[in-house]
Amino acid sequence: MQIAKTRKTQEMLMISKIKHDEGNITLKLDGKIEGMYLYELEEVCKRYLDGKKKTVTLDFSGVTFIDDGGLEVLSKLRDGRLKIIKCSPFIRTLLNDLTD
Repeated sequence: MQIAKTRKTQEMLMISKIKHDEGNITLKLDGKIEGMYLYELEEVCKRYLDGKKKTVTLDFSGVTFIDDGGLEVLSKLRDGRLKIIKCSPFIRTLLNDLTD
């Protein structure tokens, strides 16, 4: 199930729900985490984290770029229930202590 998609095909961030059960949800991200897409990512994550006892796992296997704003958003969302998996070595370096 696709949750969010931006307009420009080349520069879009696509967020797809790939797994969902009672306590966990996995969202696959494809594209760039930057600029105008940060709000969408933050809102989708908050929808599952706010007031619910769910763990949100972000699958970064399709992420090609993340800017400082993206790092800031992920830092704000991190509360022990947000996990980041399948990062490229470069993005893992940028995220350093945000990833498990």
